[in-house]
Amino acid sequence: MAVDQWDAERADTELALVARRFRSGEPVAEELTLSFAIATLYCRRDKTPGFLAVGNPAKGLVPMYSSKEKLFASEGECPYFCGHGYQLAGLVPPGYGILLDLGSDSELVLESWALEDVDRVASELDGGAMP
Repeated sequence: MAVDQWDAERADTELALVARRFRSGEPVAEELTLSFAIATLYCRRDKTPGFLAVGNPAKGLVPMYSSKEKLFASEGECPYFCGHGYQLAGLVPPGYGILLDLGSDSELVLESWALEDVDRVASELDGGAMP
């Protein structure tokens, strides 16, 4: 899919749609990477700065959600922070992947190595100038 077909307003819902297609076996890995990079993602905010990570490095996951509604459905109403996927992916601790939309029909695990693709896509778009 061409980069100019994407916009930030559609990215949040588009990410959930593409994640569902990816889970069903459709070959949409590049589309998933792009939609993740430009989507606004929501994370539960804890008392201390940083991500709430589950598990140990090399197998751990950081829960992220494609909408506030999905965050609240999974975690209950809670304080949160958000940012574009490419921004948040760059802050995930080494060895951790992302658990997208826990408990929803678009739930998906992005392994830590897949986050390198998000960085690549971010640097290719607009010479690195993302939304």
